[in-house]
Amino acid sequence: MAGGLAATLGMRAFRVRDDDRAAYHAAASVASNFLVTLEDFAEQLAASAGVPREALLPLAEAALRNWGAHGA
Repeated sequence: MAGGLAATLGMRAFRVRDDDRAAYHAAASVASNFLVTLEDFAEQLAASAGVPREALLPLAEAALRNWGAHGA
């Protein structure tokens, strides 16, 4: 059922072994929550230099696209 729901939403389902669920959860948290934390820090640094956060968006988007295409 979960696989069908994922497909309906345009997502790709995959299985995670019970022993690996904590690592998967940590990876997902780093990939989303920690990314936002880093961007907040970048925004604060930019603001201290008088640079608007919007100036960082193209850099962040390009970095994420490059990571998606090529990995770290």
